[in-house]
Amino acid sequence: MSVKRWSPWLLLFAVLAWVWWPVTAGDFVIDDYVFLAVSRMVSHPLTAFWQTHFYEPYYFRPLGVISWWLAQRGLGLDYAAHSLINFALHGLSAALLAVLLQRLGVAGLPRLAAASLFALAPFSLGAALWPSNRFDLLAVAALLALAIQLRRALAPSAEEVG
Repeated sequence: MSVKRWSPWLLLFAVLAWVWWPVTAGDFVIDDYVFLAVSRMVSHPLTAFWQTHFYEPYYFRPLGVISWWLAQRGLGLDYAAHSLINFALHGLSAALLAVLLQRLGVAGLPRLAAASLFALAPFSLGAALWPSNRFDLLAVAALLALAIQLRRALAPSAEEVG
């Protein structure tokens, strides 16, 4: 693994961090307070699977509530730390997209361009900047990881090809 091979990806991560950094000086808004309150109402993270602590009946997202519960217990009301959780999830999704594209045979500049567009374009970056969108970030990361595993499962093995 050469530095030259990793340098474009490290540069992408550095640019994403540079774009993200001003957001860490923000503050919670609107739904963020709802999820902070909901995470305090859940006595134990696993109760999110069978108790109703949601402000609307159709809003059942136990994994998201668990993530808010853990973050609120560990970080309290530190907005910057909550923002960095979203940064990590968004960066993870960009990396998973790059892996998926590699598994699909996309290499070089097109793969870097796609991951960069995903990481830095307003349509995805804007959603990641709001702590309440952690649910969506978790869903995107999970779907990309699932797609990678599905590609692995559907790819012919070396024995089948040879």
